[in-house]
Amino acid sequence: MPQTTAHHKNATVALWLCAFIWGTTFLFQKTAMDHVPPLLFNTLRFAFSILTLMLLIMWRRSRQAHAGPWLTRDELIYGSMLGAILCTGITLQQIGIKHTTTSNASFITGLYVVLVPFFTRMVFGVRLHAWQLAMSALAAMGLFFLSTKDNVLAISSGDTWVLVSAFVWAAHVGLMNHFGNKGRALQITLAQMFVCFVISAILTSVIDPVTPIANIKPALFSLIYAGVLSGGIAFMLQVYGQRTVSPNIAAIILSLESVFGALAGWYVLNDPLNARNLIGATLMMTAIIAVQFTETFERLFKKIFQARNAE
Repeated sequence: MPQTTAHHKNATVALWLCAFIWGTTFLFQKTAMDHVPPLLFNTLRFAFSILTLMLLIMWRRSRQAHAGPWLTRDELIYGSMLGAILCTGITLQQIGIKHTTTSNASFITGLYVVLVPFFTRMVFGVRLHAWQLAMSALAAMGLFFLSTKDNVLAISSGDTWVLVSAFVWAAHVGLMNHFGNKGRALQITLAQMFVCFVISAILTSVIDPVTPIANIKPALFSLIYAGVLSGGIAFMLQVYGQRTVSPNIAAIILSLESVFGALAGWYVLNDPLNARNLIGATLMMTAIIAVQFTETFERLFKKIFQARNAE
């Protein structure tokens, strides 16, 4: 029993650390834009991620008596499919981060949690619950307060780019849930990162082919943080944590990346966090957390409704 408790604590700490790494990565994505364009940043970031994942896979294979193939046909197919979607989402997000604050980018990106049920409804016909609709409305209200000023509907271009990327993230997560049993997690992720690297490299060679090496050097730490920690180590922490911690609790902990991202932007870059921003962020965070308990809340409301009808 003590070992089980200790293992659960370690898994919980792993998820918290994962959320912290993902959240603070927004900060490094933002600061790197002072030196390199978005597509080049993604190209180099994915290169670091590929190297990290390959080392992790080699380490795991060395500990297995029968490691199996490096990459199966299904892992390549589904990893490539997911990689194209991932590349789209992260490119839109990276462009948006250049034109908005770190705090806005982190909270708006977190909206994908609320949007996933809509995607699974449209693509796979999964039932959409009333509670999910209510939390979507609450998140939209929070977005209004976070991204607008003086009750005027004028969202910045950066917020718009990041909001569109949130829809793409929702599609990515929805498909990941659907195809998650098609292969090994690390191998599917490696395939995704490789596709992202290839697409980003092609696009940057066409759109922004010349960037002096001297410009890349100041962004090197940001690239390593985003590529090695966020793209490799954090993923391992997520896999380890979610094997033990319940899905709802794990999702809540991981969604706190929005809070870590906002706090990092406020502390390091002096991003504004006035009363209006805080109201919007609070509403969005409430929706992101509460949507994880859709079935619990609906059972509660059903009991209350039945109790009133019985009176």
